[in-house]
Amino acid sequence: MNVKCATEFAQVAEWLKAADCKSAALKSYGGSNPPLCTIVEVCVYEEQAGVSRFLLAMALFVVLGVAAYRTLTDGTTRAVTLAVIASFAVRTYFAYRGGVGK
Repeated sequence: MNVKCATEFAQVAEWLKAADCKSAALKSYGGSNPPLCTIVEVCVYEEQAGVSRFLLAMALFVVLGVAAYRTLTDGTTRAVTLAVIASFAVRTYFAYRGGVGK
């Protein structure tokens, strides 16, 4: 199982200059030494995330196919729609296995 971690840093925005001294709130100014940025470390278990996303996609293709089959009454329209859904499912399968686009 591969673990992929990334560290993300928040950015501090540049201080805006007020139009006049009275309208600027003094408590919003952090001084010349603003607080440190927030650091977030995000880790993803690649194989688990990939498998669960793949299974979710396949389940959604099945649900979409069943819905199309039950709601479309014209035979030609139904067949073309199911063929398109099946082609997306096949492409998703090969992309998951690493056969397409790499």
